[in-house]
Amino acid sequence: MSDNDHILSIGRISGSRLHLQTMLDQVVKSAQEQLGADACALLLLDESKQILTLKSSHGLWRSAVDAVRLPRGKGVSWRIVREKKPAALPRAKDDPDFHFVPESGEEDYTSMLGVPIIEEDECIGVIYVQSKKETSYSDEDISRLEKISQQVAGAIKAAWDMDRIKEKARVYTKLNGSSRLINATNDIEEIVRITTNVASELIGAKVKAVWVADIDGKLKVKHFSESGSDPELLRPVCETVVTLATVSRETVNVADISADTRFEGLDIIAAVSVVCCPMIFEERVVGAIVLADRITESPNYFVAFTSEEIHILSAVAQTAAQAVDRARTHQQLEKALEKNEQNVRELSILFQLSMAMRRTLNLGDLLRVILSCVTVGRGLGFNRAILFLVDESAGLLQGTIGMGPDSAEHAGRIWNDLKEQPPEDLVPWLLDHDIFEVKNSQFNRLARSLKFPAAGGDESKIISKVISHKMAVNIEGAGDLDQSDMELRSAIGCERFAMAPLVVRDTALGAILVDNLYNSNPITNSDMELLTRFAAPAAWAIENMKLFEKWVAESEERLDLEKQMARVERMSTLGEVYAELAHELKNPLVSIGGFARRLISTSKNDKTSLKYASIIAGEVDRLETL
Repeated sequence: MSDNDHILSIGRISGSRLHLQTMLDQVVKSAQEQLGADACALLLLDESKQILTLKSSHGLWRSAVDAVRLPRGKGVSWRIVREKKPAALPRAKDDPDFHFVPESGEEDYTSMLGVPIIEEDECIGVIYVQSKKETSYSDEDISRLEKISQQVAGAIKAAWDMDRIKEKARVYTKLNGSSRLINATNDIEEIVRITTNVASELIGAKVKAVWVADIDGKLKVKHFSESGSDPELLRPVCETVVTLATVSRETVNVADISADTRFEGLDIIAAVSVVCCPMIFEERVVGAIVLADRITESPNYFVAFTSEEIHILSAVAQTAAQAVDRARTHQQLEKALEKNEQNVRELSILFQLSMAMRRTLNLGDLLRVILSCVTVGRGLGFNRAILFLVDESAGLLQGTIGMGPDSAEHAGRIWNDLKEQPPEDLVPWLLDHDIFEVKNSQFNRLARSLKFPAAGGDESKIISKVISHKMAVNIEGAGDLDQSDMELRSAIGCERFAMAPLVVRDTALGAILVDNLYNSNPITNSDMELLTRFAAPAAWAIENMKLFEKWVAESEERLDLEKQMARVERMSTLGEVYAELAHELKNPLVSIGGFARRLISTSKNDKTSLKYASIIAGEVDRLETL
């Protein structure tokens, strides 16, 4: 074929509306034939002009097409792009810029002639021919290849742009479908799974890893594609590229980890390249996606990622960021709602328990109601409880009342009864029921027998915390117990229990001890918070009841004193009346008695007068002696 025929052929190719790949294949074949070369290849730049990708070849391995990617600055082709000048190399391997790619199949070729593909002063790629024998290319050879490049540059750029547009449309269609799946769930794990699947379909990578920030902004690994690998291996990656990407809020692309000395430890997950894209939604960093080593048709040949693929990853990351932020907000709202419901339940319980405590009329009933509140399922729901009160005169923490089943069978029977007859109104139910029959309970007798030093340095570590330091404690096992606590642990027969102080005016009145001996449920922080909240009004109820009973006792004593005073006053009044009466009677009696004794002395011969006078004198003497 003559040169004119080749020129016409190239013209027809550039003027036709061929698919990009078909056009490139025809251009490469025509250029190889026109220059009589053994091989011909054409490489195109990505959008950011960072990667040269082999798009078509004739004479190289077919698997090298789209697989061979040259990062910026690597190889003779990049020199051609940079200088926009041809390069004719009789012995290509001797050139300092030569970069051998084993996966291309070019090891059999010696010489190389390459020219830039320039459209409107913009270099969009390189076309070069190769020969197996050492060849010195003439100016005519260079001119022929430049003419081919010039003829097809416009058509290639137009087709290349169209191909990119079609690819973007395909990608966004895929992303639109995946976004519907992502937005259909509020499970962050599921969102991450869908995201990595989409990234795998759109961008083939050997390693995929996803970090998601928690509420405090700390990044945590949510996905690591290397099955069986410890996510801890990703620590160097997180501390380098992931940290840089999330802090700078920009994608970090390491096209060649061996040449980029900014980061260490990337070889843990990558052989060639790493790209990290931050997940950002409304100025908030919610995570990051990392891809390592773009896969090719050759199983063990990995390349860098093109700018188009990085843009796709950015779009995937943006979609995932919005979904993760939404899911996290949903979870926060659910937690807030759950916490609010829990607070309402706790306030309702505390209100009903307070009402029950306020309606008791003596300390014994109050203590029973308090422990009923602690052990009933609709209350705090602990298996057993002991209420201790401080005996200040003896310096002891005295067990006052214990409430709970005496055995596992007893516990099961009680709980079944409660399930069959759930109380509708907790307040009257607590006042009217003694479900554990406290007076006849072995556990109550055990509780009342417990005495521990409350002060003076001999108290156990736990009792010291509760009484002296007024702290609630949660003992989760024998490891939390000190040697000084063994007596308490042995007495109650349980290694996991909790105690909360009963505090009034910064003074500990006593403590409530609880455990879950029979169902072995752990005592959680939430349980401790509720127990501590309940202990406060319970302590005040006990203090008020003590004051009330003291007031009642003092009132009764005062009433007795008032009765005695009234009696004394009555007797005093009677005494005054008696004294006045005696005084009023004494004067006439003296006169009467005197006259009677005078009559006796003058009427010795008159027996009748003597008789009557003696009677009068005797009665007067009797009255005077009263």
